[in-house]
Amino acid sequence: METFPDINPFNLNVANTSQLPDKGKHPEDASKDKVKFDPESLYYDMTGEKYLFIFNHEEFDPESTSYYRKPPEKRTGTDEDVKKLKITFDKLGFKIEEFHNKKRSVIWDTFCRIRATNYSKASCFCVAILTHGLCGGDLCAYDTTYPFSDVLKLFESHPTLAGKPKLFFIQACRGRSLDDGNKIGIDGAKKDKVFTIPSHADFLIIRSTVEDYLSYRDCRGSWMIQELCKAIMKYPHLDILHLITLVQREVAYGYATNTPGKTATHNKRQMPETTFTLTKFLKF
Repeated sequence: METFPDINPFNLNVANTSQLPDKGKHPEDASKDKVKFDPESLYYDMTGEKYLFIFNHEEFDPESTSYYRKPPEKRTGTDEDVKKLKITFDKLGFKIEEFHNKKRSVIWDTFCRIRATNYSKASCFCVAILTHGLCGGDLCAYDTTYPFSDVLKLFESHPTLAGKPKLFFIQACRGRSLDDGNKIGIDGAKKDKVFTIPSHADFLIIRSTVEDYLSYRDCRGSWMIQELCKAIMKYPHLDILHLITLVQREVAYGYATNTPGKTATHNKRQMPETTFTLTKFLKF
């Protein structure tokens, strides 16, 4: 079964990655709502509402002048990732919204709307972005690129998401380099107390590959998203960091590209990368 990289030939210029529109407002009267938070607890409270927002990109605008050389290829198999995410997170009790093949302006307006929501009753916030990607963290909308860092900034210092896990699953390339792999030999809060936490706390970002490298998918979906959903369903008793370690192991050891007609891209590997500022253990 042939595999495909999540890279796209967008032209990286100032026009494509320039400043996005102003951030949306924080939810009105959010300060009036107390956020349930216990700094002494080892685990996040997951009894509240849980949200998953899926931004899926399968096709891209062939008429856009933001492309470089040629339009990006269709992301065959990405719908399988959407299906698996919906099945998995629906069973976990998440409220799910999905957006398909949206332009950058629509994506930004959507994120601003999401940001303006009051999440006082929420316990977990997740975003999955399935698209092409470039070096430096730029992701691809239907018509052009946008910086993922701008998305993260929207949810830093959010008054009703403070102290709650904010998870981002990014299925996208981060460059054009190929990973040949290495060959190794195997030998046989107290009530009513005001508590201040850092604005960057409680984030987790799992990216399908390390910086500068390609990531892959086939007609059955992408390696990282499929393994993530599989691990969540198979090991519901594990916390998120243990789950992600299993995901990274499975992708690293269990997958290789299959393009026998293209030796330059055949039998290549992929290594997901996770960064986090979680302050507690998280079990779904």
